[in-house]
Amino acid sequence: SLEEEMLDEFSMSGLALSERSVVEHMDRDGQRSLPVSFVKSGKFSAYSSVASREQFEALGDYVKKQLVQYGNEILDGNIAIEPYKSEKRTACDYCAYRGVCGFDPAFSGNRYRKLHKIKKDKIWDKIEDIHWEEGR
Repeated sequence: SLEEEMLDEFSMSGLALSERSVVEHMDRDGQRSLPVSFVKSGKFSAYSSVASREQFEALGDYVKKQLVQYGNEILDGNIAIEPYKSEKRTACDYCAYRGVCGFDPAFSGNRYRKLHKIKKDKIWDKIEDIHWEEGR
């Protein structure tokens, strides 16, 4: 139906807090707008995009650390154009500055940063390891 198509089109992506009461309050009318689903036992399904409070805290710390690192690299003069490439997609596919940035992989020195698929658990392990290394 048109309503279901609209719900799918406008559904949220990203992460939700892995607490059922929070999800129920955010999705009060059962509109399926959050990236979560439940199995019969009431637990989140394996396809749900959820994170615990601790994971959200670790993710926030990780993002802050990455922003500082990238900012320092820019201040140090590292402004190389290195868009990502993942399987068949690249950052250039969606970039509004494509016509003016000058990136062309055919030119010497222009290269993509290759992104490899990593399982969700491995990503969380890395983020949480960095978080705990810093004594949080």
